[in-house]
Amino acid sequence: MDSGNFFGANMKRRLVLGLVMLAACGAVARGAEPEAVAKTGVRGGLCVVVPATEEKALAELSCDGKFVVQGLSDAGKVAAVRGGIPEKFAGLVSVSGWKVSERLPYADNLVDLLVVDRDALNGAGPTDAELQRVISPVVGAAYVRKGGAWTKVVKPMPSAYGEWPQYYYDATNNPVSKDTAVKTPTSLQWLVDNLADNGSANQLVAGGRYLAAFKGRSNMTYTTRSAYNGIALQRTETKADPANEHRFGPIIMADGVVYMAMDGRSKEPKVVARDPLTWATIRTFDLPLPDLTNEPADKKSGHRGRYLGISACEDVLLVWTLDKLFCADRATGKLRWTFDGKGKNVDWPSHDPLNHRVGILLAGDDTTFLKGDRDTPFPAKEIASISLKDGSVAWRVQHPLVGKDDTPNAAFVWSGGAYYFNTNIYLGTGAFSIGCVDATTGETRWLKPKVGEYGGIKGGAGAGVGSLLAYPDAVVLTRSAMLAFDPKTGANLGQWIIGNSRCDTGRGAANYFANFGHYFNISGKAFSLVRNEVGRGPCGGNALPAYGMHYYQPQSCGCFAAVRGLFAASSQVVEAAIADGERLERGPAFSMNPTKREGMGDWPALLHDSARSAGGSALTNAAPKEKWRVQLEPNTQPGTIADDWRNCVNFNGPISMPVIGGGLVVVAAPDAHRIHAVDAATGKKVWTFTAEGRIDTPPTIAGGRVYAGSRDGYVYCLDLATGQMAWRFLAARNHKRIVAYGQVESAWPVHGSLVVEKGLVLATAGYHPDIDEGVHCWGLEADTGAIRWQRVLESERKPFALDPRNPKMPDGYFSANRVLNSIANSDGTVAVLPGTILALTDGSGKADLGGQARADTRTVLARSPVSHGLMVTDWKNSPPYLRSKDGDYGGPGSPEQKQNILVAGGPPDEIRGSWARRAAWDAKRFVHLNSNSPDLLVFDRSEPIRISWGGRGRDAEELTEEIKGMGKVLVRVKLHQGKEFRASSERDRVALVLAGDHAVIATVPSGPTVDVHMRPHATIQVADMRTGEIVSTFETKPGVIENGMAVAQGRCFVVLDDGTLMAYE
Repeated sequence: MDSGNFFGANMKRRLVLGLVMLAACGAVARGAEPEAVAKTGVRGGLCVVVPATEEKALAELSCDGKFVVQGLSDAGKVAAVRGGIPEKFAGLVSVSGWKVSERLPYADNLVDLLVVDRDALNGAGPTDAELQRVISPVVGAAYVRKGGAWTKVVKPMPSAYGEWPQYYYDATNNPVSKDTAVKTPTSLQWLVDNLADNGSANQLVAGGRYLAAFKGRSNMTYTTRSAYNGIALQRTETKADPANEHRFGPIIMADGVVYMAMDGRSKEPKVVARDPLTWATIRTFDLPLPDLTNEPADKKSGHRGRYLGISACEDVLLVWTLDKLFCADRATGKLRWTFDGKGKNVDWPSHDPLNHRVGILLAGDDTTFLKGDRDTPFPAKEIASISLKDGSVAWRVQHPLVGKDDTPNAAFVWSGGAYYFNTNIYLGTGAFSIGCVDATTGETRWLKPKVGEYGGIKGGAGAGVGSLLAYPDAVVLTRSAMLAFDPKTGANLGQWIIGNSRCDTGRGAANYFANFGHYFNISGKAFSLVRNEVGRGPCGGNALPAYGMHYYQPQSCGCFAAVRGLFAASSQVVEAAIADGERLERGPAFSMNPTKREGMGDWPALLHDSARSAGGSALTNAAPKEKWRVQLEPNTQPGTIADDWRNCVNFNGPISMPVIGGGLVVVAAPDAHRIHAVDAATGKKVWTFTAEGRIDTPPTIAGGRVYAGSRDGYVYCLDLATGQMAWRFLAARNHKRIVAYGQVESAWPVHGSLVVEKGLVLATAGYHPDIDEGVHCWGLEADTGAIRWQRVLESERKPFALDPRNPKMPDGYFSANRVLNSIANSDGTVAVLPGTILALTDGSGKADLGGQARADTRTVLARSPVSHGLMVTDWKNSPPYLRSKDGDYGGPGSPEQKQNILVAGGPPDEIRGSWARRAAWDAKRFVHLNSNSPDLLVFDRSEPIRISWGGRGRDAEELTEEIKGMGKVLVRVKLHQGKEFRASSERDRVALVLAGDHAVIATVPSGPTVDVHMRPHATIQVADMRTGEIVSTFETKPGVIENGMAVAQGRCFVVLDDGTLMAYE
């Protein structure tokens, strides 16, 4: 193609290098798609441009928020290209420095649209093989210019890859895919939302897309993402009926279409087909479904109102409810036939592809579980095989377990010409049954009724056996015990106790299956097993194997520390670390002497100091008035992708919590990759610095410099007065990038808030010891960025063979990992991360890595050379920027358990942990605000403190006995009176800071009708900690972000949900 024709006939000037790229990337006419998008047909996701020379071209490629665009440019040109990007595309469009090479800094399959101008690179740059490595199969493409012509390059689907289009993989109900590329995960591919209600998601992977239906307390959200980078392509939120929060039914994918069965009581069409990228209805299905509109949920069966089941096989759609099975033509939506169970519940339709039939289970006439489905099994009385062609019954027999086991059925799967079934055990004792019938004749092949307690394994309560996976050489049952049977004879091939995995349903690929951090290799006759605790399925959910990866739903399990969020992990080989000598870059301020420095009364770090005490200096006025306000980031990025950022619990407003030093207030703007500094007295902007990735929390001010970690993998050191860079250091293992929370980031991100103590900067890069070769820890010289020490927190788990004669695992096998990367806290001597304690001097210390040396946290803290009551915060479950939201899980690891305060200073047995919503302390007091409690408790730090208080949402009068023995309570501040708090919606305490003798508390509305990301207002109360009185109250509009207050130089600084920074004095 002639590049001179890109702009059409009215092009009147010669195309220089930048305009050639603009032509390829930019729109042909106003409102039209950019040519690179139009010619390739890519519908959205991640776009990479090489080289990036035109800011207008990059902005055009975003297509108003359908693409995240990253341009790779020579380091010397980055600032110029970046500076011209329109403000509304901040974060959606970014520019990163790149040395021209054959290698692109991206994970395999990550990029949807790759625009490469080889002419501009003078023939250098990525090879054809490299293009094939990074672009997404089938749905992605490269658009390459060579010799003046642009060409589309596509990547076929690798033959080893398989999909997961239905709940149990396909209509056979056998949760085993054909993917041969899936192995134990080694490398993170993408990551999105942080927490969700356990077991609330239905997830599918097909057609290059990932589709999830997430249930909140008051809504249902259907999101379609790229399966290879997790970027949101469409997001539809539907409000639920308040009287029935579970009215949404299952979803499946077939023929590139989403098929949905709504709850039987829905007034909307019950069964519909939708476009996965637009969510537009393609067709509705004309089925004579029973009218359940006014029928309440069946509390007795625990069915929760989901009365429709759905699956696809051959060219039909199967829908079942109560005693009916409907078969409809997928192409037309018309009914083919109906099977009537005549009062006997129909469930578990299982496709028999050899005979073109569907097998079903039928309940008895008098069943407690009349409205059961796959989620609420029932005791089966009969099995039938029905022709898919006309609905005729090929055979119908009594279930082999009638009279032998009346336990509810847990699985009914087809594999290799037979149906396999087992009964359910969950969280209890007793026996289970398993058997096999011939799919052609219905004859029983083998039966093992009431196999001894868990197949002879006495695992105790919680050793439930549930998931059934049928392989050619073994039928496997797995939860807390794994049992294998010969599929032809039922002979026991082995049984093993595999740890507490009762709440994670197993899913399998051709050679592997996963369950609760156990990865089984069954490619040979002998099984082998390896632990990897990077993720697991949520309670009642699962992790799907597809496209050579595992897809993990959000979960909050406290059994071991996993990566939090919805994410995908591959078995991609992790490349070597770059040399230490290539990590440090110097900037223009490297040799400058700082002209501004922090002083007494400032607030130089997240929550005031490295220990995160939130204890600041006194207010000038205990009833402060607004002095100034400035909106630093309007947060107006358009499109589905930006909406997805804002609906993530990691989103804590457009700007971060404030830090104050040297007369400046400094905040980070995470999604825009920026740091802003404003004058503390006037609110006027002083400087702005832009990194190459998010800065998720505020920087740290120390010695006249500003230190910030970034999710681009770097540590930045800036001059406080000017914002110019002194140095930056690559803390990441290497330059590999993935997608996290809808933006391109390092596989080893660094949190924004760093510990800076005694001339040392502590930086930790990465996610988890079991992924991407671990968490990389660095001690850096604060002045120069030189390496003082380094350490990697990495698990050393190895596979081992399973011995069929020995059901027990090796000693120490299930010693759970407790280590995660998070924001560090320090007393100036040691630093605390979840599961880890590091000495600042040399990085020594112990980490609880599951099978390695376990950290004795209490002993280490008790011996720390500080005054009585060292307190540091361990944010294992909920970092300080995390917001709770509608649908959050409320159990162990939930956002409501915000801080784990470690209190030291006495014998180890006197150290206690506190799961607190908010806590703060100074030299005299420890102030505790637990979850949604009505009272603020002020403890005397000169007395021993033993804190272990639940108290969530209860009245103060109910807590009197519980408070006794915690410590000496100086004052109890009643923020609400009596039962007023319980009835109030103003109950989410988002910030607590101390200001001399006063405590300042910010509270925002909460509940299903409140937009958690734009609360309408906040109530700020100033309490006298000497008297317990509320001395002043004022309101902000909109609400205050999490931990969004600071007190310095007599002023109170507040950050609001709309990106506004305020000062009160």
